[in-house]
Amino acid sequence: MPVRINLLSEAIAAEEERRNDPVKRSMWIGVFCVFLVLLWYSTLLFEQMVVSSRLEEKKTEWSRLEPSNKDLREASNGIRDAMAKITALDRLSTNRFLWAPVLNAIQYTMVEDRVQLVRLNGQQSYVVLLPPKEDSKKKEKASPSEKAAPAPKKKKKTNPASATEKVLLTLDARDVGAQGEQNFNAFIDAIGQSPYFKANLETGGLRLAKLLPPTSEGGSADKAFTLFTVECKFPDKERK
Repeated sequence: MPVRINLLSEAIAAEEERRNDPVKRSMWIGVFCVFLVLLWYSTLLFEQMVVSSRLEEKKTEWSRLEPSNKDLREASNGIRDAMAKITALDRLSTNRFLWAPVLNAIQYTMVEDRVQLVRLNGQQSYVVLLPPKEDSKKKEKASPSEKAAPAPKKKKKTNPASATEKVLLTLDARDVGAQGEQNFNAFIDAIGQSPYFKANLETGGLRLAKLLPPTSEGGSADKAFTLFTVECKFPDKERK
């Protein structure tokens, strides 16, 4: 029986060993992983380029629209201020204090011929309250970085400017009736019972402010009279 000798068996075994080498497999796996990482990085880089391109387009579009947007904001602010002023003027014209009803009511409070009205003085004043101003010292102390990129803050609601209306009516009159009748009290009672003054004067706003001793004209006792002053205070009203 013939003996067959394979002279390449050792070379074939060595080649098989090289193929099954784990280090070589690890190298191939590592190369594949590096390829995947490079592919993922390339994808991110491409997406970043696309986003940057879109951002530049939006910046260009915003630069083109910014002047018209600024004009629109200024026009809107002007319209808003004008509407606020018109509303304030309308409120003032409809809610302002009117003196005609006061004069009309006074003519129905005279006590026959025993009281003579000498002088009528109406005082109408306003106490203006302005909104608080921003603290300029805080702005000066702010660092350059804070000025360049200020942190967003919630705007505090500030009260608008307002004015408190104060109205005082002063009546100087003569009590020409008989001494001891105290017609000035009857005059004050007539004012207090007047529907207009009863509805519009503040509580305790009607008082006898001044009462002088009896005097006479020309030294005649028949022409003696008493000067007195009555104050009528209306409630304070806040005007905004």
